[in-house]
Parts: sequence; structure tokens; C-alpha cells
Amino acid sequence: MRGLVPAHSTYKWGILMSETHTDRTLDAIDDAIMHKERRSKPRGYFGMSGKHECDRQDWYSFRFAKRIGFDAKTLKRFADGHAVEDLMAKRLKTVPGLTLIVADPETGRQLGHKAVHNHLRGHQDGHIRGLVDDPLRWYVWEHKSVNENSFRKLGRLIDKHGEENALKEWNQVYWNQAQLYMHFSETPRHYMTITTPGGRDHMKCVTPEVDGAALELVERIEGIIFATEKPIPISHAPHKFFGCKFCSYKEMCDGTELPARNCRTCIYSEPMTDGDALWKCNHHDERRDAAQQLEGCKDHRYLPAMTPYDVEFMDQENNVHYRTDVGKWTDGGV
Repeated sequence: MRGLVPAHSTYKWGILMSETHTDRTLDAIDDAIMHKERRSKPRGYFGMSGKHECDRQDWYSFRFAKRIGFDAKTLKRFADGHAVEDLMAKRLKTVPGLTLIVADPETGRQLGHKAVHNHLRGHQDGHIRGLVDDPLRWYVWEHKSVNENSFRKLGRLIDKHGEENALKEWNQVYWNQAQLYMHFSETPRHYMTITTPGGRDHMKCVTPEVDGAALELVERIEGIIFATEKPIPISHAPHKFFGCKFCSYKEMCDGTELPARNCRTCIYSEPMTDGDALWKCNHHDERRDAAQQLEGCKDHRYLPAMTPYDVEFMDQENNVHYRTDVGKWTDGGV
């Protein structure tokens, strides 16, 4: 019958699988991928490739409010994207007269940018010059590998809005990234190549730098980095507004889930301004890197804005007493 799970089938990584098509060796690959993912640590800085429309979403993310995990299929898709980026770079270099720089000539490392006391960082894919239609000017180069539906959508948006406006209509995060990279590299044109998985189909989208856009983004990001109060969200109805539908923090936003306990959700911790992108614990008077921040300690007390409750007072033992809709709650650490 339609709608029923077939016999001899199972779910793995959220996908319905037929037991006749499973293999323990291939399952072991997925297990190894997931093991590596569980051991990985979040980056300690705000990435220029991660500025979303909602400042509150970015604030929760930067504060390590929740560990966002991915299944094996998604992680393999990320790996495919990186592989196709390398493939596209090789293909571009076959064009006569084209120059593509994907690493700093002095260090051999990926081209990078830093700002806001190094708490804001970005790593662009490259710089390109020698395009057939514009051979003399340099462009920021970025590559994205997307599914067929997203690929076709971009094509329709180029037809409807024009190429220079299409990226913002297609993906706000990618447009923000493009504006920041153009600003920090002092290269006012952005050349994005887009492919379907495996690099079978390709398209380009050229985006100009918008005067003042990057500085506005940096100002917003700086506010997020040092904010001790929740930024204004894009919606106050996170379970109804479509823009919040896939946000991992919507339960925190509506007050039904508490964030994880670590240094970045603690009242004692704050980002430092000495340029090392470290955080300081004012309770223990020590500097902490991202790994130490994620671990936290038994003296953790929630930054009040991280909870949906109203603070009544902090007692002499540094316990924080809250007033809730159903009574009182004391945060005495872990």
C-alpha cells in the first residue's frame, strides 16, 4: 500500500533504505564521517560567509548556543562542493590569457581577511583576471556548487532582474559574502561561477560592489559580536514566519529551549579586543580559546539574555535567581 514503509527497509541518516541495497563497508564510511564530525570544533570567529538576514540567528550561532550537526549525506555534499571548486579552478586555468590566484603567493595559504579585532574573518576562493568579456580588470572569484533546482532558479532570476541584481535575489548570504570580499580585497567586481553537482552544468553571475554595503555589514556584525542583549529578530513568530522555518534556533527565540552551557553563553565571558580573537573569563580572570570556551566550567551562569526569564537577583554565591511564568528558577551552574 502507498505510504507504508516497505518490508525489509530501514532508515539511516534520515533516508529510507532498502536492506538489499545496504553494505556494511559503505555504512562504515558514513560512520567514520559522522565520528569525525562529532569530534570537530566550531570555528571561533564570525565568518564573512555566514552573515544571514537575521541578526539574532547570527548572535546565537556566534555564541555557541547550540551545536548544529549534519548527517553523513550533507557532509558528503559539502565535500563534493569543495571538490568541484578545485575542479572549476582547473577548468578556468585552461582559458588562454586567464589568471586565477587561489592562494597568497607569500604564504601559500588561502586568501584571507580580518576585521573587528580578528573576530570577523573570511577566506575567499580567489582573484581572477583575463575574462573573455573583460580581460583587463581583476575580479573576486567565488564558486558555488548547488542542486539543479537552485541552479535553474538563479538562471530565472538573471533573466528577470538582470545579472547585477540576481545574486541578492537568489541568496542573501552569498551576496553579503561577495560585498565583504570585494570591500576587503579592494576589488569592486565579483565573478561567481555556479555548477550543478559534479560540475556538469555551469553558469556565472557578475555582481558589482554596492557603495557602503560592506561597511554597513561590518557595523552590524560588530554589534552582534559584542551584544549582551538579543538582537531584534526578523520575525516575532518564529514558528509561523517562513524565513524562520529552517532556523535551528527558533525554539530559543520563542523561549522554549535553553542554549548550551559554555563560555559564550555565560555572564562572565566576553570577547576580547586585543586582536587575537580570544575571549576572557572575568570570573577566573583568564583568556580562553575556542576549544576552552566550548568546554566551559562548573561556574557557568547564563547570560540573562540567553534565557526567557526575568532576573530577580544574584546572591553571594553567584547563583542567579529568575522569575518565570510558572514560578522561580535558580541558575546555580552545573
